[in-house]
Amino acid sequence: MIWLRSVLAFVAGFVAMGVVVGVLTALLAPIFAPNNQATPLWLVVNLSYSLAAAGLGGWVAAHLAPRARFGHGAAIAGFVVVSYLFSNMQPQPGQPDWYPHVITLIAVAGVLSGARWRAQRSEVARSV
Repeated sequence: MIWLRSVLAFVAGFVAMGVVVGVLTALLAPIFAPNNQATPLWLVVNLSYSLAAAGLGGWVAAHLAPRARFGHGAAIAGFVVVSYLFSNMQPQPGQPDWYPHVITLIAVAGVLSGARWRAQRSEVARSV
């Protein structure tokens, strides 16, 4: 049943990332992006919490993984890249042209960082 725990770790990490982004977007977009216009401040806020949410997603996946903790975060990062490649890569109305590319890079960096941090913490705990 290790494969089931791996699948659940992946799904939980991905869902954690999505829920945080969804909730914060719903709460903050009306404040920072009135009329669906991506102001510079909104872009900074959005990219910042997206990075943090991706880090949490990677951490959750690595924490729940039965083994290969970093690998589970890397799987989420790979899924983000594949999703990006198969999407139309067009910004939503009100977003700058560069946004889909940057948000993908931020998501990948965040997931990998969160997974790496959790994986290193477990390595340190085992060595003590």
